[in-house]
Amino acid sequence: MKRIIALLLPTLLVLFLVACDKYYVKITGPDSLEVGETVQFEVDTNYKNPTVYWSVSDSSLASVDDDGNVTGVAAGTVTVYVEVENVGMAEKEVEVITPALPAYTPAQLKPILKDLFDTYAEAEHGHVKIETNLGETEVTTELIYNFSGEAIESLMYKLSGAESAHVYIKDGFAYMYIDEAKSKAQVTETEAYTIINSYGFATFAAGACAFYNEDAFFTALSSPVKADDTLTYQLDLSAYNGSVFDTTGKDEITLAVQFANGQPVKVTIEITADETVDKVIVHYLGTTAKTIEYPTDLDTYPFE
Repeated sequence: MKRIIALLLPTLLVLFLVACDKYYVKITGPDSLEVGETVQFEVDTNYKNPTVYWSVSDSSLASVDDDGNVTGVAAGTVTVYVEVENVGMAEKEVEVITPALPAYTPAQLKPILKDLFDTYAEAEHGHVKIETNLGETEVTTELIYNFSGEAIESLMYKLSGAESAHVYIKDGFAYMYIDEAKSKAQVTETEAYTIINSYGFATFAAGACAFYNEDAFFTALSSPVKADDTLTYQLDLSAYNGSVFDTTGKDEITLAVQFANGQPVKVTIEITADETVDKVIVHYLGTTAKTIEYPTDLDTYPFE
């Protein structure tokens, strides 16, 4: 009898190993995810009705729930494990990375836009362009300013599109084209102060950026949708009780903020009503000194 059992043991062992070997477990999911991002990892097994256990190697870098939803906690390399009872375990190494663009909440976005406005308002140099599309009417205003204290080294204010006008300041003279009339005037200290207040950034962008300071606007914004370098928010029209926007008859109001190198470079307000879309787009083009390209006919502008 012992001899028979001894002869059967190798055969039974082989059969057991074959039976175990017919089941497998694999884990599928991305090789990386961002801090704050949640991605569902999947278990692949041919074992029927499996009991599955998820875990991670370092909970300070990532967390995982019972359904395999992995959330990045901090930058680093972490291993995600999945165990299938009676089958075995699989693992996958995942890189948790700091996102290039955080998904700023409305409360976080408000001071970012406020600081942006203040930076341009206080800077001695700046370049800003505002596109306004109201139905079929398109107007673009552009401002380049180079100040030295309260003196104006150079300035360009240009209005184009449905309307046309411009003001250039060069070598102490202002060259103006307003209401289809050209004129030239020397810029005194008093006039420089007036021009800075009339054409400086704070006045130039006041209307387009009025909502930057409105708590009611940011309180009624949705969480952002992130696409590449842009965050898009939707205004809850029923919850908005501010005064900057008139929501009567409006179908939708959205805010889109494009970032570059961690800073906003383009802010778009889009208002939809009865299939008509109005847009106001502010392009922030830098706060370093910029050379202005002047019209070639400035010498033809007559003195006032």
